[in-house]
Amino acid sequence: MIRLLTVLTLLTLSLQATSMSAKYDVTFGFFGKIGEADMSYKNDSTKYKIKIDVRLSEGFINSLANDRKESLTSTGVVKNGVLVPMKYLIERSWNDKNTSSLFIFNHKEHYVNEHRAETKVVTQNHVDIMSLSIVPETKVEKSSSITKLPFYASNDFQSLMFNLKTFLKSVPVGDRKETRVIGSNNNEGKILILHKKITQADRELFHEKLSTLVGVVINQDIFAKDSTGELLVNFDKNEYIQEAILKDILMFGDVKLTRKSIKEN
Repeated sequence: MIRLLTVLTLLTLSLQATSMSAKYDVTFGFFGKIGEADMSYKNDSTKYKIKIDVRLSEGFINSLANDRKESLTSTGVVKNGVLVPMKYLIERSWNDKNTSSLFIFNHKEHYVNEHRAETKVVTQNHVDIMSLSIVPETKVEKSSSITKLPFYASNDFQSLMFNLKTFLKSVPVGDRKETRVIGSNNNEGKILILHKKITQADRELFHEKLSTLVGVVINQDIFAKDSTGELLVNFDKNEYIQEAILKDILMFGDVKLTRKSIKEN
């Protein structure tokens, strides 16, 4: 369920402020509220930073996910109003394990390196001969590696979603376009984006007054129907995201994100 993080990155769509932060509630089908997300964004017109933290609420979903938490950070430069990532950091923690993947872009030579690190606490039992009892022994194991990815992508998932309106200008409504991103579930970084036509049924899904509604269909393996899911985003009059709905997640229905607060710094 922590794959919701992929969904939450879409909250960076078309933010116009130079510095802002927002908090969102996450609800999921009949489970109700399952977590919260914090998002911060800074842009000084030459460089940017986007960070999203996701926490699952206590309960059934959290127990299935082993108290898992994730953080995504995209940093880079701004060129002609478009975000160009230089580094993309994915941090995950659950139970006694922590992992991080730092992706470093080389746009000039068209490759991306992944710096991966892992730390886990391992407990092994051994028999104490003197007391004839089983004694647990805990140790920390660390590992790291650097790998050149087998493909190049000019965007990470967050930068692509921020640049989505620009991306969709080259995709007529009803058409689709394939691209590659860092952060895709596909081993080759491929995602397919369909520029969705908005229907009245789509509009009726939202409680808040609609200002601008954008819809896309994305192929990712967290969705139920042929590995695709419909994302609908409701913007307020200031082009900030008020609500977002990701339809057809696995077998449990829709994920909905509702903004609790927003602050321009």
